[in-house]
Formats: sequence, C-alpha cells, structure tokens
Amino acid sequence: MQWEPTEINKAEFMFMSVLSNKPDMKPSDERFQRLLAEDGLNEKDFIDSLRNKGLAYFNGEKFDYFAVEVGIAFLPNGKNYAGSNVDNRFSNWV
Repeated sequence: MQWEPTEINKAEFMFMSVLSNKPDMKPSDERFQRLLAEDGLNEKDFIDSLRNKGLAYFNGEKFDYFAVEVGIAFLPNGKNYAGSNVDNRFSNWV
C-alpha cells in the first residue's frame, strides 16, 4: 500500500499552520481558542481528531507533533492535507 497523507479540514489546517510557527502553543492559547470558537468546535473532540489522525497531540503542557517533520498543503482541488515529511514523503507526494 502506497503512503498518503491525511485529509484535514480547514480548522485542522489552520491549527497545523499556527503550530508550525508557535511550537509552544497550549490549549489556553488565544489563537487556539479563537479557532475553536470561529468554527464552533469542541476542544476535546478537536484534539482527539488530531491525535487519531496521527498529526498532533497534547502532552499535558503543550501541543506537539507525532512526527519530527510534518508537512501541510492546500491543494488546487480545494482539499487540505497533512502528514509526516520524514524522508520527504509529504514533499514527494505533493
């Protein structure tokens, strides 16, 4: 089976974008709370979704990625994707 990244929604894409620039982000962070509020999302469900997709998790202090390198992309087909970029898998896929 060929590796493929995970399709993510707009809120997950925005979160992953912010996390890449603010690696010490916590659930109490204003930007994170605003993202949830704008889309009417439940904090626990959102965090669980990221964890279940193998993208990010909350380690008790801050959010962290599962992979050392994570790629995110908005493609011309209107879909958002994220995935591990270890060995350039994500970059090669895009």
